[in-house]
Amino acid sequence: MTRLNILLTAAASLIVAASPVSAQPAPAEPPIGTPRPFKMPAIERVHLKNGMTVAFVPFGSVPQTTLVLNTFAGDLNVPGHPWVANAHAELSKRGAGGRDANQLAEALSAMGGSLSAQGGADNTQYSTTVLSDHAGDAIGLMADVARRPNFAQADFDRVMADLKRQLAQTQASPQAMAGVLLAKALYPTHPYGDLLPTAAQLDQMKLADLQRFHDQQMGAARSTLYVIGQYDRDAVLAAAEKAFGDWKARQPRKVWLAKATSGHRLILADRPGSQQTTIRLALPAPAVDTPTDVPFRVTDALLGGAFSSRITTNIREDKGYTYSPGSSVGARPGGATWTWNADITPAVTGKAMAEVFKEIRRLQSQPPAAAEALGMKTYTANYLLIRTTDAGLIASQLVRADLLGIKPSYFSSYVQRAMAVTPAQISSLAAQDLKLDRMTMVVVGDIKSVEPQLMALPELKGVPVQHVTLPKSAS
Repeated sequence: MTRLNILLTAAASLIVAASPVSAQPAPAEPPIGTPRPFKMPAIERVHLKNGMTVAFVPFGSVPQTTLVLNTFAGDLNVPGHPWVANAHAELSKRGAGGRDANQLAEALSAMGGSLSAQGGADNTQYSTTVLSDHAGDAIGLMADVARRPNFAQADFDRVMADLKRQLAQTQASPQAMAGVLLAKALYPTHPYGDLLPTAAQLDQMKLADLQRFHDQQMGAARSTLYVIGQYDRDAVLAAAEKAFGDWKARQPRKVWLAKATSGHRLILADRPGSQQTTIRLALPAPAVDTPTDVPFRVTDALLGGAFSSRITTNIREDKGYTYSPGSSVGARPGGATWTWNADITPAVTGKAMAEVFKEIRRLQSQPPAAAEALGMKTYTANYLLIRTTDAGLIASQLVRADLLGIKPSYFSSYVQRAMAVTPAQISSLAAQDLKLDRMTMVVVGDIKSVEPQLMALPELKGVPVQHVTLPKSAS
């Protein structure tokens, strides 16, 4: 065979190899599986004489114990002083029981863990995960941090310096400031609307303020120690009684019911030359554990809450107006709020919002196809399962349940209720709860460029407009 014939034969072989033998149909997508029923792990609650609760939750097979101490003492308890609970939590972590921060960290490290401390609007929380054999010692250390902070002036000064840097970073973030403005609009007279201190408020915060918060708000009657994982139940209970049994009860938790205000309004905050338009769109939603709560969460998933939701598919995947759209349902004691958010290219802000409003109206007038609804029902049901896959996530769900007063039956029936939602119900809830004439819309961006686009939208004609000024570090 000549060299030419060899090359031609080889070329022909490559062509044959690269050509399909026969056209094969694309494999069919596997059917969507049915989510398994969910059952929250058994919870045993033991009440100490001083009113503190120890909640035992056996979970998993790894010899680890997750400890979460939650006290309903937060910024709500001292209105007008945002971040005081955060400052207190950070300070207590810097030194307690006569040990400094390094000694606390070394002690917990020897047990296989590390300490997390955080304070917020509703509560103060300390948590760690340690080897099960060290659970009792970790409870003792946690009691020192929660009950006996050192309150050293040098530690306080470092905490305040950190908080001032954090404030500047928050004010420089359009996303954070949009959230701050939205909270103020939704809760104008409630502490939930007071998320951010001013620089002057931080300057005025003194060590004595944190000591007062500690002495008046931190107490056994507001506290639950969640013990999750593998543990010696009797040994852990004995350690909890030793560490917390003589803690002063103080006043029981005060529940601050909050129902978001609604109204057709547009809040504009100018950031000249901004490379994106940050938007928050909010409406009241069904409260947790009410008849339409779970069905509305399916509605949210279909509209904007899931990555494959209609709004995301429309303005992210199809049109490329934004990279970050999404919606969620946030709950507070007394109510809930649906919020949609995105960072949009300024030149197409109006076009993007026109598509958002179009998708809301389309869902309100036309029920989704059965297959689309099934996918979103399954997503909603499985989301709860995903949120309870480890001890820390279970603890978060339990704290949330105690905050909102959620009954155990809420979790046990969640999957069943999600899967029972009908396409017609999804459309009906969109029409009932997502009324655009009740929306609060916050826009942070180059208002000179964006405002004319928004005012041209039918949904915003005649809407009251409020122009607000951002802090200098945010503009």
